[in-house]
Amino acid sequence: MYKFNIVLIVIAAVLIGLSGCSKKSSADKIIGKWKAETSQENQQNDSMKVEIFYEFTKDKMIASGSVHGQELPKMEIPYTIKSEGDTLVLEATHPQSGQKGDFKIVFQGEKLNLIDPDGVPMLMDKE
Repeated sequence: MYKFNIVLIVIAAVLIGLSGCSKKSSADKIIGKWKAETSQENQQNDSMKVEIFYEFTKDKMIASGSVHGQELPKMEIPYTIKSEGDTLVLEATHPQSGQKGDFKIVFQGEKLNLIDPDGVPMLMDKE
């Protein structure tokens, strides 16, 4: 009987420990800084070099980058999560115009494919 009680206690402890472990949601996986992949041509030719970054917090994305070595102004764009699942949909509000648009995010392994409100895709790597 003593061994049975110990087994029950061990099983209960394991179950309690596992209950705190949950799969990371797609909304949590975007948090951090991401860099857009660029073509080989852009990497080899400084006059064509374009770098684009998106940094995600829990409620805003910060767009930054440079074109031809000239820094672009940072833009903080607030968003709300419209839906999660295979495709994460963020409703973003442009900070100056107030116009709303949906960004769609699909994870492809360790990369994310960000599709802007105009339907333009951008494959990104975590920084």
